[in-house]
Amino acid sequence: MATVGGIFIPDYPGSQASLFVGSLTADGAASGPIIVGKYRLFKVIFGSSASSANSIIVRFTTGNSVLGASAPTPTNASPLMHNYQENIFEMDGSIDSINLATLTTDGAPTTTRYTVLPLSRT
Repeated sequence: MATVGGIFIPDYPGSQASLFVGSLTADGAASGPIIVGKYRLFKVIFGSSASSANSIIVRFTTGNSVLGASAPTPTNASPLMHNYQENIFEMDGSIDSINLATLTTDGAPTTTRYTVLPLSRT
């Protein structure tokens, strides 16, 4: 059985960056590359006010904006996150951006709201 390795507190000053809060539509329109930063710990939270949206899937891609290869628009072949899981990630030295999208083929609600919350280990 897995156990939580630590309690990570929100980095509120770090959460003021562009695109860290937004909405996704079910037609596949993506958030656009969200620059989180290399070696950055963050949590992705998403939900919908639609009564039928109790299970939401968000597709994502990653990239490196410094090398001119920002995260591309996610497709059906992209990895996914589920809102029933704890979605905490840490970027390594080769990636610094994430791009989010919801797709009708995944049963996405009309609008999905998201927050990318930077975390701190201190």
